[in-house]
Amino acid sequence: MYSEQKFTVDKLAFEHFLLGNFPESIIKINKAYLGHGNAYETSVSISEDKKAGVLTVKQNNITLSREKYSYEIPLSEARTMYELCKLKIEKVRFTVLYDEHEWEIDIYFNSELVIAKVQIRDEQSKVVKLPSFCTQEVTGSSEFYDYSIAKKLASALSN
Repeated sequence: MYSEQKFTVDKLAFEHFLLGNFPESIIKINKAYLGHGNAYETSVSISEDKKAGVLTVKQNNITLSREKYSYEIPLSEARTMYELCKLKIEKVRFTVLYDEHEWEIDIYFNSELVIAKVQIRDEQSKVVKLPSFCTQEVTGSSEFYDYSIAKKLASALSN
């Protein structure tokens, strides 16, 4: 089980933040959805910094905490699975430290959307001090889950 808070990001404010705060990491992530149901979604991810892919099964619920199971798989198998999928996203993830928390900021390709996520201990441990680039909390709002973003992007690209 993992718990996280999620926020929309003002891209210009984030770029300004980066001027004084060097990221811990910057990686490109390709993610595709193998399946999606009422209870769980299954995805495969390929990160440019890894020598393996990641197969993830994640609970579909709209709370701070969700079940998540991730398994490394051979990169060749991850690429094959990725190519078989229709719903895909590409994003660049910046990892930055702010107020003793590690924040992941995802900038999505083919979209203006930028999302910040921070893992927390549990649902009672919400982050109090937010970085200046966070605009609106969207924790638990399914339209900001990667699966929903992938569906929206696929629909826009097919039109």
